[in-house]
Amino acid sequence: MRSNDRAGGRRAHGALRDQVLDVLIHASEPVTARHVLEQLTASDGSTPALTTVLTVLDRLHRSGEAQKEKVCGELRFTIARHAAEAVADDMLEALLRSQDRSGALLRFAGSLSPDDLEVLRRMVGKDHTDGPDDADGDGTTR
Repeated sequence: MRSNDRAGGRRAHGALRDQVLDVLIHASEPVTARHVLEQLTASDGSTPALTTVLTVLDRLHRSGEAQKEKVCGELRFTIARHAAEAVADDMLEALLRSQDRSGALLRFAGSLSPDDLEVLRRMVGKDHTDGPDDADGDGTTR
């Protein structure tokens, strides 16, 4: 049994998925599962099995969060969409499930930091032709 499979050494639920996504987000080109594995180390110094990483990558591909392609006989993976898009989609889905959309929006806005609230104010009042990633309205994305 691998050390991170024991109760004391397990990653938190979803932690490996998040770490794999982080590797894909920061990769400048499509990467192999072995490359992803080389980037991963748990806090206790253990690493998951290559088959575990492949399973996570396959699940990310099936959920639409990652793309895969075969290059020279090797599977390579890339992020399918920017993290900000994924968060925005999750927020919209949660809002659509709410019985009280106004109340949910008010509670959400009330929980924002002053800086985040200012970004939201600017975005609500601006022409959205620049795209959703142009949060500061200067024509560039972060």
